[in-house]
Amino acid sequence: MIMDPAMKVYVAAGLYDSLNSCAYNSYMISQMEPALGHNMKAGCYDSGHVIYATKDARLRLRQDVVKFIREVVAGPAEAR
Repeated sequence: MIMDPAMKVYVAAGLYDSLNSCAYNSYMISQMEPALGHNMKAGCYDSGHVIYATKDARLRLRQDVVKFIREVVAGPAEAR
């Protein structure tokens, strides 16, 4: 992000994931410099480490990633 300030990042984690914590991801983003943290989004899903193994979590993850990509490509106002 330092080399490319326009880069956007989406971090997904399962609520019951023992390797990747939803709370820690949100905390880390909140502790970043605003210019960097502003380009990051975190999603937390009712699943374990393999988010796509749980049907509801998989569908929500898909919706969130599609929305994220649309916002990155079109801009937040145009993606709605």
